[in-house]
Amino acid sequence: MQANGTFSLVDAVSEYARKWKTISAEIREYLLQNTTEHNIHEIIQVSYDCVVSIAIVRRFDSLKVR
Repeated sequence: MQANGTFSLVDAVSEYARKWKTISAEIREYLLQNTTEHNIHEIIQVSYDCVVSIAIVRRFDSLKVR
């Protein structure tokens, strides 16, 4: 009975490894695309713009209170 459990575990681990290898290849392929680098830079820029915009709004709000 233990041998069957061991074989089942090995089979499950092997299947997991095959799936992970496929997913890893897909992620690597996506990250190597030129558009990915562009999108990452765009996301960073949008994030920065949001932070700056929030700071400007807070500054105007603080001026109105005075």
